[in-house]
Amino acid sequence: MKRLMKVAALVACVGSMLSFSGCGGSSEDSTTSAQPSARKSLSPAEEMAEFVRKINAELAKHGAEPMMSEAEIAERMTKPIEPDDKDLALIRVAFPQLQKYSSVVKEINDLCGKYAVRPMIEKDNMVGAFNEFIGKSNEEREEVVGALQSALPNLKVYSSVVKEVNDRCEKLGGKPLVGKDDLHEKFMKFILKTIADQQSDIAEAQDVLKRLKL
Repeated sequence: MKRLMKVAALVACVGSMLSFSGCGGSSEDSTTSAQPSARKSLSPAEEMAEFVRKINAELAKHGAEPMMSEAEIAERMTKPIEPDDKDLALIRVAFPQLQKYSSVVKEINDLCGKYAVRPMIEKDNMVGAFNEFIGKSNEEREEVVGALQSALPNLKVYSSVVKEVNDRCEKLGGKPLVGKDDLHEKFMKFILKTIADQQSDIAEAQDVLKRLKL
C-alpha cells in the first residue's frame, strides 16, 4: 500500500520549479590542436547547466515546456555555485533515474493516446511531475520507476482486450465494458493495483471477450 501511495502521488503530481540555487552556465566540448579529444573540466555551475539542458531534452520528448529557458540558464551563470552544492549532488544521483521515469511515463502516455485516453501526466504538468520525482529519496524514485515498469506490460494487454471487448459490444449494440469517458480513470487505477490484481482484471476482461465470441 505504501508503494502504491507513492506511485499515486506521482500519477497526479504537479509542482513548483525545482530551486537550483545559483545554477547555470554554458557547457561546451573543448578541443585543442595538441589534445583533440580532451574535454574541458566543467565548473559546478556549468555541470548544473548541462543537467538542466538534459532535463529540458527529456521534457521536449513529452512536448512539454523546458524547466528553464536558455536565457534563464545564462542569467544564472552569473551566480557561482559551490562544488558540494546540495542541488547539484541531488541531480547527479537523480538524473539517471529521471531518464527511466521519463521513458516509462512516455510509453504509458503514448499507450493512452493510442486509445484516445487522456494521458497519465498532461504535458502542462510534466515539469511538476519531474520536480516531484527528483525531490523523492533514492529509494522512492526506484520504487516508482519499478512499479510503473512492472505495470506497463499488463496495461498494454488490458487496454487491448478492453478495446476489443468495447468494439464487439458496439457492433452488437450493447453497453461497453468500460465507457470511453471512464477509460482514463480505469487505466490509472489499473496501474496502481498489485500485479496479481492487474492479472485478475485482464483475466476477467478476456473472459468477457471469450463469451462475446461464442
